[in-house]
Amino acid sequence: MKQVVAFVVIFGGWFVLQRWILPAFGVPTCMSGACRPPMSRPQPMRPGTDVESESDPSEAAEQREAS
Repeated sequence: MKQVVAFVVIFGGWFVLQRWILPAFGVPTCMSGACRPPMSRPQPMRPGTDVESESDPSEAAEQREAS
């Protein structure tokens, strides 16, 4: 009987830790929803766009001034 009670206490403690305590401290767990797939899919790039010029604002500004 002691073994069953010990198992229930340990399992209950693990459940409480995973469900409420760790997420409260910012630790992502599967029970807090961290294992879900992302909700939005990445958008496809438009044809003819240059990733480097979009990531560097000075290059994009120079290209706008040149045109």
